[in-house]
Amino acid sequence: MDTQAQDNRQKKFWLYIVLALVLLAMASCVAGIRSFFDEDRNPATRITALKTMPANRLDVNASVISTDPARGLMKVELVFHPLGDLVAGSRHLLTRDIRLLTNAVGKTEILLKKNHAAQPLELTLSLLDGDIALYPADKYNALLELDASTQNGAEAEVPLPLVLYFTSHNHLLHAEASLGADSQDSDLQAEIKLTRPMTIQAFAWFMHGVMVLIGISAAMVTYNVAYKGKKLEAGLMIWMGALLFVLPSIRSMLPGVPPLGSFTDYLVFFWVEAATSLCLFIMVVTWYQRAPDDK
Repeated sequence: MDTQAQDNRQKKFWLYIVLALVLLAMASCVAGIRSFFDEDRNPATRITALKTMPANRLDVNASVISTDPARGLMKVELVFHPLGDLVAGSRHLLTRDIRLLTNAVGKTEILLKKNHAAQPLELTLSLLDGDIALYPADKYNALLELDASTQNGAEAEVPLPLVLYFTSHNHLLHAEASLGADSQDSDLQAEIKLTRPMTIQAFAWFMHGVMVLIGISAAMVTYNVAYKGKKLEAGLMIWMGALLFVLPSIRSMLPGVPPLGSFTDYLVFFWVEAATSLCLFIMVVTWYQRAPDDK
């Protein structure tokens, strides 16, 4: 009776463990889905130094298209909405030239010509700091500068009030923008901070945990076969050899996978790959040393 009661307690214990893991998995799934859609529902951040909104101004919608931390670059699309007497007619043609100065890579000046509609433009910005080697806890800063002015014929340039609406739907890096301290009515500085969403960080660390468990599994099998004398089956060596190719595949599944040599490679990947290789070598040596009739 005592043995049966103990078995029942063990079954209940493992049942509770399985239920807890299922609930944890469901909660993680819900959290991930919510994080995904929350990124899309983030409202545009209005960035301006204006105290009041003049009728004649230039509204700019800036949205993050892509980020490339490995190259230290990000792409931003600008959509222009001139207001007031800057445009005329149903086609919203400009009534005067608009000149924009930016800090973009390779495109420091933008000219929106009179009698033409303002077309969207794509700018490339530099990531000012941050290191992808710290993946998945890497953080970055960027700066978007816009200086607007208008000119009508031979008249001198007149500063043009600016309003920037910033949005980001990049699910690999979450971007937030704020008004720079040196901003003026017609000269905006948007300070952008980029971080990995918590869901991305959690999944990346989970995959590294999977690598660790694979290495531990290989070590346990090797210990039981080489030192405790358990039967050496050919399938075990095939399985262990396959792990050497599975581990790089798992690493390549990481979202926003960093280049080889990041911090987590030194922390997990290199060591697990080396340990698995050593385990396979020990298994081969064990097979070589055992007699043909050894079970």
